[in-house]
Amino acid sequence: MIYADFYAGDRGGFILAPGTVGGPSQGLLATSTNTAVASLQAVQRGWFQRLALRADSAVSATAENPGGWFLRHGWSGDAAGNTPRSAQGCIGFWARTTAAGVQASMAINAPGPTARGVRRLLVADGARHLYEWDFLNGAQWEPWAGGDGRFSAGTFTLDSIQLFGRINDAVVDLDLVAHNAFGSLTALLPDDSGRLVNASVRGTLTTVDPLLVVGLTVGAGTPATKPVLLRAAGPSLAALAVTGALPDPRLVVFDARGATLATNERWGGTAVLVAAAARVGAFPFASGASLDAAALVPLSAGSQIVEVSSSTGATGVTVVEVYDTTETLGAESPRLLNLAARGRAGAGIETLVVGFVVHGGPKRVLLRAVGPGLVAFGVTGALADPQLTLFAGAALHALNDDWGGGPVLTDIFTRTGAFALGGTSRDARRAPSGRVRRACPGSQRHHRGRAPRNLRGAMKLDTFIR
Repeated sequence: MIYADFYAGDRGGFILAPGTVGGPSQGLLATSTNTAVASLQAVQRGWFQRLALRADSAVSATAENPGGWFLRHGWSGDAAGNTPRSAQGCIGFWARTTAAGVQASMAINAPGPTARGVRRLLVADGARHLYEWDFLNGAQWEPWAGGDGRFSAGTFTLDSIQLFGRINDAVVDLDLVAHNAFGSLTALLPDDSGRLVNASVRGTLTTVDPLLVVGLTVGAGTPATKPVLLRAAGPSLAALAVTGALPDPRLVVFDARGATLATNERWGGTAVLVAAAARVGAFPFASGASLDAAALVPLSAGSQIVEVSSSTGATGVTVVEVYDTTETLGAESPRLLNLAARGRAGAGIETLVVGFVVHGGPKRVLLRAVGPGLVAFGVTGALADPQLTLFAGAALHALNDDWGGGPVLTDIFTRTGAFALGGTSRDARRAPSGRVRRACPGSQRHHRGRAPRNLRGAMKLDTFIR
């Protein structure tokens, strides 16, 4: 049972008027505030509730807390959201603060008696920690408001989260208030093991647009670099029944400062590249003498650019591939976070296609097809009206034409580092009901940016995975 995850500003049962803190409080000023905050660091769905508590310096002790102020952050939602539940398992929340000396508890209403969890000292390190109380462990509860601290009736309803502080201000972030009748709340944590391990871009080089650009973002981690296999397939696409393939792709990799990290225009069939491709499941190039391009590059945290062109100025279809070749993925391993492809988009073979594979647990993904939004960056000939479709295998999974604006998506753009789009622009995105899509582990998905109504132009396809 989740009482509140604060998604998109929803306070769940903690529906307090904006700019106020719940009560009754003691030793706190009326300027204390309560706000919903969007953050990628939130436990579950990108939001938490921030309590900015302003101590009244004239009050050194209160009835509930002889050492300072007291806040009863009470449940004020509808009764349907707080029906009696079995007094089994654990109840609690995640919280973080940098203020020293703040303690927390949860008060419970039971038929007849009431109880309060013994106070837990919040760790003042700025990191998010779980604070929970086990209903079957009597040592974790104390009498409160005339109760005996026990749950003899076997059921309960939630009264409040309670905070106790010294005579100083404190900012406390509350996150994911919940009850798990079967054990610890850690079971409610989302699986963060999902990660992007492979992505590919199919684009068409023309005399008007002779360059396909792929941007990558690598997150920080240990070790400091991530080994990545980059390939630009051209002649070898014939084996996949692709017609009009680029005869001689040339691949160049740049870091964020524009320094060249790698370049290749004839892959050469080296043993290292052959072994890396086989390990990650990449399709084999036609031969070591083919004019496809490939490079195995250690990428540092930050942004990188991959540019693919023709070494002779030819035109045709190419597929740019990105493979994470890390042999053992650990919790601290750097991750591929974002992939963006900019190229020419139209109908049919000119459809710009991005495919991606997620390994591990499910992952929420923000997908965008940007056309008009490129004008602000000086891109000429931008596609006027892109359309985005998402496929899981061969099955159509989602479609969008004109993203429509809205505060929830705007917040998601900000939190993922995506540049803003005009609310009335004809760019496209896929984040139904204001949420990003959820990709299942091992799934091979691709999204396509195409031009309806026979339009053509430059377009950018974004894939943000956090």
